[in-house]
Parts: sequence; C-alpha cells; structure tokens
Amino acid sequence: MALDKSSKENGLRHEGNYVITGGIGGVGSILAKYLSKEYKANIAVISRTVIPERPTWESYLFENEDSTAAKIRKIIEIESYGGRVLPLSADVGDGQAVSEALQLIEKEFGKINGLIHAAANTTGVSHVCNVDNLSTDLIKEQFYAKVRGTMVLSDRVKGMDLDFFMVTSSLSAILGGIGFLAYAASNVVVDQFLSGKNLEGSTRYISINW
Repeated sequence: MALDKSSKENGLRHEGNYVITGGIGGVGSILAKYLSKEYKANIAVISRTVIPERPTWESYLFENEDSTAAKIRKIIEIESYGGRVLPLSADVGDGQAVSEALQLIEKEFGKINGLIHAAANTTGVSHVCNVDNLSTDLIKEQFYAKVRGTMVLSDRVKGMDLDFFMVTSSLSAILGGIGFLAYAASNVVVDQFLSGKNLEGSTRYISINW
C-alpha cells in the first residue's frame, strides 16, 4: 500500500532530512528511493562500507565493476528522482562513530527530521541457526547491529527532537520461525525497547514488523 504523501499523519516532510542505516542495498535502497521520489529528501545513508569521494566516481565506475561500483550506481539512481544522498561509513554499535556521523549530517543538511534503522545481520550464521548450535558469540553477533545499534542511535539523537525514529523489525518477533531464535529475540528486544521510548518526549518511536 502506497503512503499518502500529502498526509500529515505519516510524519514525512518535503525536502526533509533523513538518516537510513544499513547501507544502500536491500531495504535501505527501497526506502531511500521512496524518500527521494516522493519527497525530494536529503538522505544520509550510514553503513560500514566506505564509498569513494564523489569527485572520483566517474573514474571509479570506468575502472571497476565491483560491489562498491554497484552502490555508487544505486546512489546515482536514487538521486535521479530528485533527492540528495550522503553516504557515510560508521559502525552503528560505536557511539563515537555515530556521533561523528550525525554531526557531519547536520553540517551538510541541517536539522535531522527522522531516522530509519535498517541495519541487521541477515547473512551470518546467527541469522538462521538451530538452538543446539547457538552460542553466546552467535547471539552477540545477531544482537549487535539490531539491538546495540538501536540503543546507541537512540542515545545519540537525544535532544534532536526527531519527528520519528523507526526500526525495521521482523514478523519473526511475533511468529517466530525455525532457526530464528536469536534473530527473533533481537527483534523482540527492539520492539519492547521502542515501546518504552514512546513514553518519553514527542518523538515517535516506530517498530515495523515485516
């Protein structure tokens, strides 16, 4: 179902300033494209991937056909819809790195209006792992980006008066799933954490279980 871009209820602003974690692939790409096309938004994309400086893109694309080149092309595509993309490299579980990234975003775009935390570990062994094979290290691996990332980000945006703070959770938090113990648990923790955050201040904390 398409969102009504004219509705005040969805909390999105024309030419607003937004942060998306998790990189420019998958869910992040879809959300960034929507914000660019429908709202001509300024979008900062945070991931661990280091994207070359913009002035070097033309030569990089001429010389390379790797995953970084694919991400650069994706950014160019998203910007073709009218928005602006600022790619930044930072570990969402590192408070200092997140603070520095947010400062760069505010310097480039101004006040941040909303944040979407889409970073998650969906490719590691811990994503789908039977109970008898789970270890403390695998649980930590699964919780790092989703749970620690959520808590670090929510702490670092205190006082920014965001319109919303959204996390892409999962239906596994409700329905479970074979091998999804650690993954489902991480999403349950995030859902409950955000529910509690809604008792504080005016920022809307949203968990999307899809």
